Parts: sequence; structure tokens; C-alpha cells
Amino acid sequence: MPTPTPSPAPPGRSFTIAALLGPSGPSPRPEPPPPPLWGSPPAPAPLLPPLCTDCCGGTPAWAASLGATGFLISRCCFPVFKAKPGKAKRVRTIFTNDQLARLEKEFSRQQYLVGTERGLLASSLHLTEEQVKVWFQNRRIKWRKQSLEQQQAKLAKMGGHPTGEP
Repeated sequence: MPTPTPSPAPPGRSFTIAALLGPSGPSPRPEPPPPPLWGSPPAPAPLLPPLCTDCCGGTPAWAASLGATGFLISRCCFPVFKAKPGKAKRVRTIFTNDQLARLEKEFSRQQYLVGTERGLLASSLHLTEEQVKVWFQNRRIKWRKQSLEQQQAKLAKMGGHPTGEP
């Protein structure tokens, strides 16, 4: 049985590779812009209105006195800075060396503190109970991670397989 020959496509409707890619040969590349002349001042940036013109009434006086132009970002106009409903983000606590030493000592004695012990430790270290609670939570995570790494190192030293597979 003879193979059928495709009928030619109407003009402008060809789907061959050549028709889709266009004329062969290198396409002309646009000329790059000439390099700037030495000593030429840069093009001035367009002055943009402050973001707060609608709700804050324009550039604050302190910014205007400093000659501020362009964008001024404030909490009311920039969504990232807006406070989210619910709990405020907790600020990272910087513990003193004495506080850390005492917390580590208590952790080595006991990994879990109940309410009264936590309250007494917090007040003696001039911290909140929440700060002590979070420190103990983080320290337990660190302890578990260290224990797991030590077990894996022992198994590897003994020639065992840490995954439990033969």
C-alpha cells in the first residue's frame, strides 16, 4: 500500500520546523549601547513621591529637613512592616555568661523543669519563665542531636550500619 503524501498547508499555516523557526541563517544582533564617556554625570534618577502621601500626608518634616527625596517607607504603607494579628514575634534573648552557666548546670542536673522550679530559676537569673522554658526546649533539642551524632559515630567506628540496613 502506498504511503499517503501530506497535503500542503495553506499559506501562513505551515507547522514545519523551518516555517516555525523562520528564515535560516544568523539573526542580526542589536548593537550594544556605547560606553559612557568619562566625566559624564550619571543620568538623574526620577524623583518619586513618598509612599505615605495618601495616609501620612507626604514627607515627614525630619526627612524633608535632611533633604530626603525618593521613596520613604513606613509601617503603614509597606506590608512587610505591618504588624500581624495574633502573637508578636519574640525578640531573641541574649543570655549572659553567668546565666548560661547556671542554665547548663540545671540542665545537666535535670532536663525538665516543672512550674515552681522554672519560676525560681527564672527569678534568680532575672529572666521570665517563658525565656527559661524556651531555653530548656532548645537545649533538649541540641542534646538529642548530639546524642544521635554520638551514637552514629560509635556505630560507624564499630563497623555497624547507622540506618539498620545490612
